[in-house]
This record gives sequence, structure tokens and C-alpha cells, in this order.
Amino acid sequence: MENDLLIKYCEGLLDTASNKEVETWMDASPENRKTVEDLSMLLFLSDRIKAMEEIDVDEMYDDFARRKSILPVERKAIPLWRKIAGIAAIVIALIVSGTFATFYLLDTYSEPIVVSTRLGEKAQVILPDGSTVWLNACSHLAYKKSFLTFKRQTTLTGEAFFEVTPDRRFPFIVSHDNSEIKVLGTKFNVRCNDDDNFLSASLVEGSILFSDADKKLSVKMKPGEHLLFDKQNNTTALSQVTSVEDIYGWIDGKLIFHNTSLEEIGKDLEKYYNVEIVFNDEQVKRERFTAEFEMTDNIHHILSMLELTNKFTYKTHNREIIISSK
Repeated sequence: MENDLLIKYCEGLLDTASNKEVETWMDASPENRKTVEDLSMLLFLSDRIKAMEEIDVDEMYDDFARRKSILPVERKAIPLWRKIAGIAAIVIALIVSGTFATFYLLDTYSEPIVVSTRLGEKAQVILPDGSTVWLNACSHLAYKKSFLTFKRQTTLTGEAFFEVTPDRRFPFIVSHDNSEIKVLGTKFNVRCNDDDNFLSASLVEGSILFSDADKKLSVKMKPGEHLLFDKQNNTTALSQVTSVEDIYGWIDGKLIFHNTSLEEIGKDLEKYYNVEIVFNDEQVKRERFTAEFEMTDNIHHILSMLELTNKFTYKTHNREIIISSK
């Protein structure tokens, strides 16, 4: 088996046919499987030692000391290359002895980076592994400066579209509350607001595995599928996406609604236009609409167009919009 093919397999860069070829070769003998496992470990070490170049050891120690109430000690300045070499030597020694405690400690005492967007604001984030995240309005994304452990962990509240760098060795995790989405390399959208009863995920490319906190519920998604997770009842429902543009239209400045309740539309309008929408009765919240608008459209234009259906009427008072049944 060619080394280049094995390396691409470990990095998750092969197509389905080539993946099957490598896995068949691995199943042929224990020696073949060990070759791939050793290569994967070597690539892991290479990536993580490179990541350590960005670590400020003195700052990490001071942070550790503050957490554990250790008195600061006077330390002589150490050249950066010696710090990196020292860390690398410790890591290799620990791996030879069969433990990854170093990675655990570095990950534990590394403060997360939090990116937040405000009303009407969007953001693009490049993660340490090269993955790209587009963050919608009123959303929060947390991640570590360096992905030092065996998984690439992120936490999301709000809505985001992920374009994940393939890496078979290290799953990419998106967590929210009592659920998580696990991927290897793919493009997908997640919406998970704290005040919503549902979490939704839509898949464009690749595959993702959705599960709840207890791992009792597990759903593997295919491209073009939309998952709806009921947080209260702990149930899921799968459906087909009408159009790929529906998944990430918001990145291009579009508001796309397909059989969407007026209550959900109202939540989106609140995020993008910094208004408060009040419903006078429960019935009008459940009215459903299919429509497409530009985020540059005036909110009164959007509501006036929807009002033409004769399902509701609205009036405004400062930044408050009151919606009633017709």
C-alpha cells in the first residue's frame, strides 16, 4: 500500500472508493492495521507539536497558579526554542509510556475563545484547524485557541454554518446544552437557541452524527436532510431540504421561510432588525408562511407583504410590533 494513500486516509482526504481500499488492506492483517495506527499517531504528534509553538508556557503556569492559589515563583527567561523542545520531549516521553495527560492538562488550562454577534450582526470565524464558521445574529461560539486533544470541540448557542476541514483522526464536535453533533469533514448548518424548544441541523455535504447528552439517541444524517430535535420530548424528526440555498441563504443576506410559523419568523425579525414582536393571541403565532426576502428589505415591507395573506394585522409603537389575528 502506498504511503501517500495511507497518509490521506488518516487525514480524511480520500473518496469513498479509496477509503474502502485502505480499510480492506487494514483488515487483511494485524500488521497492516498497526501500520495505519502508528502512522495516525505520528501525524497526531506532528500536528500537536506544531500547535505548541503558540503556547505561552509562562502564562499557562501563571494561570494554573492562580486557579490553585500557588504563590508565584521567580523564573529565569528561557528561549522559545528550548520551551518548545522541552514540551515536545515531555509529550513524546508520555506517549511512549502510554498516557496523554499532557494534552489533557494543556486543554484544561487553556481559556476558550468566545465569538459573539449582536442584533443584526454576522461574523466569519477561522478555527485553529482551518475550519470556517459563519455566525448568524445573536449567536455565541466558543472554542480553544489550539485543538490539542483527540477531538475538535466547539460550543454553539444561536445559529451557524460550518465548513469543517476533513480530518479522520480527530472528530469535530459541536455541542449545545444536552446534545452534540459529531463530524469528520462536512458542510452543515445548526440552529440552537436557548429559548427555543427545538434544535435543528441541515446537512449540505458529508455526514454528521447527532446525539443527545446520554448517547441514548443517535441519528446519522445524509446530505440534503434536515433534522429537528425536540428538547423537551427528546425526539427527532428527519425531512428533506427543499433547496440547498434554504440552508445557508442567511449567509448571502436572504431571509428564506418554508412553511415557517409566524412565531419563528418573528424571532428572526427580532434578531435582524432589533425590534420586539408581541403576539396578541396564540392562534396567530401558529400561522405558517412560505416567502423569501432580502435582509436589506425594510421590516415594514416584509410584514406588509405577509399581511396581504389576510392571516394577521400589525401595528407599531416605537420599537415594538404588535401582531393580532385578522
